[in-house]
Amino acid sequence: MTAARAALDLSRRGLPVFPLRHVIRRDDGGGLFCSCGTANCRNAGKHPHPNLAPNGCKNATADIAKVDWWWTNAPDANIGIATGEIVVIDVDPRHGGDETFQKIEPRLPPTWCVQTGGGGLHLYFHAGHREIRNSAGLIGAGVDVRGTGGFVVGAGSNHISGGVYAWDVDAHPDDVPLAPLPDWLLPDTKTSGTPVPNDWQSIIGGAPEGKRNHTIAKLAGHLFCRNVDAFLALDLLQAWNACRCSPPLDPDEVAAVVASISKAELRKAAS
Repeated sequence: MTAARAALDLSRRGLPVFPLRHVIRRDDGGGLFCSCGTANCRNAGKHPHPNLAPNGCKNATADIAKVDWWWTNAPDANIGIATGEIVVIDVDPRHGGDETFQKIEPRLPPTWCVQTGGGGLHLYFHAGHREIRNSAGLIGAGVDVRGTGGFVVGAGSNHISGGVYAWDVDAHPDDVPLAPLPDWLLPDTKTSGTPVPNDWQSIIGGAPEGKRNHTIAKLAGHLFCRNVDAFLALDLLQAWNACRCSPPLDPDEVAAVVASISKAELRKAAS
């Protein structure tokens, strides 16, 4: 797929795009360089095209006519995707991202994923009604967050290494829905009732009288954010309540708490 077709495909999916500089192969076979002409450009193929997008990601749009005009005038341009409503978790193996990703991957919901030209991953999520800021390393080494005011290089672009940004075959937008951003990925998120990882050792050990309802609500919220079936979540929490709480809550009360959290999560998903 050409860069122009890839840019149009992204915009049709509602992603705001804008043109970036691209990489060029030297005539003498001496490798690749950035179309900006700067020797040893530190952001080769990753910075905005100054003539077409002078304000960078602020120029991003999903307007098909505008996107078509841009790539008609610069057919080789790489593709920038403005983040904000879309949040991207950037996994960079050069800085330890693979090790961090191995730890968090089992807890991640299925969502769109791009294999970057440099050997990393871009995991796409919907921010919902939250404003998520850009950050580096808060999740772990080599894992950054691209949110409001940021951007990533989109699928269909070329990398200075010679690699190509491409949708993961098991996480293509045609096959996998865009997941909401799990609250636990952002330690400073205040909107979630889901515990962050540091809470778990104390929570799974049980809850005393007076904290049982609150703890079950937290556990239910975590399970629903992981797309666990409501009936399975209820069975798990009934078992946890019976084995870990002292004394256990009445099973009907556990069911009422789980039902309440389930309804709240459904409302959030529909909003």
